[in-house]
Amino acid sequence: ASVTFLVAEDLSFEGNETAVFSATIAGIFGTPATTSVVINDTSTPSVQEVLTIGTDVVNNVSAQAFEIVANEATLGQNDQIDSQLSGAILNIGTDASFNIANFDTNNVETFQFTTSNSDGGDGFIDMRNANGVKNLNINRSNLDSFKFDDLQSAANLKAVINDSFTDYYFNFDASALTGADSFDVTFSEAPIDAASGKRLGIVANQGPTDASASIETLNLESTGSSANNVLGVISVGSALKTLNITGSVNVNVHQDIGKTQSSDLGNVSGNSEINKIDASTLNAKLFGGVSGAFAYTSSVKGEVDVLGAIGDNTLFLDTSNVTGSTTRFDVLTQGGNDAVTTSRDNDTITTAGGNDTISA
Repeated sequence: ASVTFLVAEDLSFEGNETAVFSATIAGIFGTPATTSVVINDTSTPSVQEVLTIGTDVVNNVSAQAFEIVANEATLGQNDQIDSQLSGAILNIGTDASFNIANFDTNNVETFQFTTSNSDGGDGFIDMRNANGVKNLNINRSNLDSFKFDDLQSAANLKAVINDSFTDYYFNFDASALTGADSFDVTFSEAPIDAASGKRLGIVANQGPTDASASIETLNLESTGSSANNVLGVISVGSALKTLNITGSVNVNVHQDIGKTQSSDLGNVSGNSEINKIDASTLNAKLFGGVSGAFAYTSSVKGEVDVLGAIGDNTLFLDTSNVTGSTTRFDVLTQGGNDAVTTSRDNDTITTAGGNDTISA
């Protein structure tokens, strides 16, 4: 005898499912005949979801690199977004100033922003319930400020900033930092289309009071096709011990990174406890806005190692007036035409060629 079953389309849900079928004969008692079968879902999985102005619940279980499309009006409203597969992207387009909050994401690895009509505006996004974020990508911003608030981890987190002259504020949940964390920022075309005086700013802080961040290492990568990338502010605070600068485009740092610096949202902390600045793999020039020099005023009690870029270096290295500050700079440059100025006569400056000018 045979029994035919009619299987409804929704039995397989999403993906492959195992179903158990059983049959009994009316009026005859005994063990039912059973069999297990695997039902294969052969439909093409959705690779994109567009959020609405209401509460959206998105659960991706079938597509790698799943994309969620949103804007400043549709992301929020207690949206619940989850991806069971890797590579999910939340693609957010914004118009003018914005304040985005009240959403949850899990395993959405990349937040990708494109701003428009943003000149003179401010951006804010509350990241307290965004778990598993690895990439913060921003393209073409001329906002005055953009704050990522309450980031849940610095581990494996990277910001990629293109064609922007905005001051970015990366605020971390204080409990998420260990004191030995690093943070990676890659920037390009900064600022390729900016009016005079516009610059890119990078500020890392923590907690509800925006205190200095407990980040030990900051890795900066300068890329793109413009002649120079201009940084108006680099601020982490006294926990920062190592600053690495790599890439292929000239880096122009406008303010003294060891002193209190100005930013769009007010003054921010200097990084006066850096004991190593390594630009040895920057295949370009390193200079700045303090009489043309990249400037660092240190309060380190001990040695500070400075490894210059492959191209020309213009450096001004000073010791702060903090009581007991006894910084001794050990500077090594490469084959470029370098100009190095330090404030004391106990510093060591070694050059490897080029037409160099040394002042101490």
